Amino acid sequence: MPQSYIEYNSGLTGKTFSVPFKYISVDDVHALGFDGEQYVPLTVSSRSTSAKTVTLSVAPNAYEKVRLYRATSNIQLVDFQNGSRLSESDLDTAYQQGLFVAQEVSEDANTVQFGIIRASTLQLGTSLSNFASEEFTGNGTSTAFNITAFNTQTTVTEAYRVSIDGVMQSPVDAYSISMNPSKITFTSAPPSGSKIVVVTAASAASAVSVDDVTIGLTSNNKAQVKDGGITPSKLSTGAPTWEQNGKVTINGRSDNNESTLALKAGLGNSRSIIQFSDPQNGDIGQILYDHGGNYMRFKTNDAERMRISNTGVLMVGTTDSNSTKVQIRNYADSFGYGIDFYGKNGSSSFKPLNFRNSSGSIVGSVSHSNSATSYNTSSDYRLKEDIIELDDSIDRLKALKPCNFAWKADGTRVDGFIAHEAQEVVPEAVTGTKDAVDEEGNPDYQGIDQAKLVPLLTKALQDALTKIETLEARVEALENA
Repeated sequence: MPQSYIEYNSGLTGKTFSVPFKYISVDDVHALGFDGEQYVPLTVSSRSTSAKTVTLSVAPNAYEKVRLYRATSNIQLVDFQNGSRLSESDLDTAYQQGLFVAQEVSEDANTVQFGIIRASTLQLGTSLSNFASEEFTGNGTSTAFNITAFNTQTTVTEAYRVSIDGVMQSPVDAYSISMNPSKITFTSAPPSGSKIVVVTAASAASAVSVDDVTIGLTSNNKAQVKDGGITPSKLSTGAPTWEQNGKVTINGRSDNNESTLALKAGLGNSRSIIQFSDPQNGDIGQILYDHGGNYMRFKTNDAERMRISNTGVLMVGTTDSNSTKVQIRNYADSFGYGIDFYGKNGSSSFKPLNFRNSSGSIVGSVSHSNSATSYNTSSDYRLKEDIIELDDSIDRLKALKPCNFAWKADGTRVDGFIAHEAQEVVPEAVTGTKDAVDEEGNPDYQGIDQAKLVPLLTKALQDALTKIETLEARVEALENA
């Protein structure tokens, strides 16, 4: 009598069946239906631990028989530690897991899964024990699972055997495989608590990809190019070459002298990655392009440092474009600089920053020499018209309210103006509106360009000097009378 499955040949009009064989978890029990030619997976809607039954989604009256089988996890359930207390429950679980797995393999309880894998074994000429596999547990939301038990060597889905709760999944339609990192991605999230098994059709010992047409495995698990497969003569000009020092060279094409390294994602809205690693760090540096978000990111020391958004915004030290083209945050610790501009040897003047209007004309710049820096705004007469002389300069100057204040950020005290007060006198020197906020309700602070006060100060001083000179002349005339 089988120890890992039972078959029912009658009474198939109902949906609930008893489970007479032992199991660790009732979730390990699955169902198959035999249609006269083959076993096909049946969907289990519920399982009862107390009643020791499983209930199918629909009555299997269209099948000749129903097989209930056990699929015990091959991932270690109990990890005994030095000095730990041995319990009867843990000992029983550890013993039962090994016994149950052995029974299931020997009895081929899951005819679907083991039949396919056994056929692949015969084709490749290797043993089942050499196949690499990994198990996962679905959570109902995740579609992607990182494979750590083996390294994927091909994205051809047919090179893998994948099952969910014993149901074999259709290649391409149900899942895709990616490399570097090794990962399986399902088109829909496996149900919560479901058992996912991924088996590679490549030998674990050889760890090479298998292609049904060109590449196979020998009896001693060596990679072999089949007749009619890849040959040196079939490699196009410009194919990469590998040197002993670890250097990879991509030769330019003879027709246009291009050297191209193309990374093509396996699925839409997925990612293309260039990864940098060493024996101590598996993913210390990375260049990644996200096809879904259409952005590129750069990682160093396993952390994102820079990103280029889908609109061309360059973000350094942040992932929030905040409507700016370039952001540089947290550039200095105890010391440091955000941007350094070095002058050219032998030159006495440099202009590292220019500011242009929509037509391309320069309207401002930051320039420097070997000894000083100048902040320049356009003032050429050729850019100006309707020029009039300032008036009421002294009265306007007297209306300004200079004051001394402390900055809230660090308590530093300085002399200056309150923006909205200065705006009433010299509106062209102040930006923004008093008490303004942005779309999210955050303060939109006003600013003042104190350099724009210079013309008013100059004119007021000139008018004052004129008055002083007039008074001095009158005093001198009175003294000489």
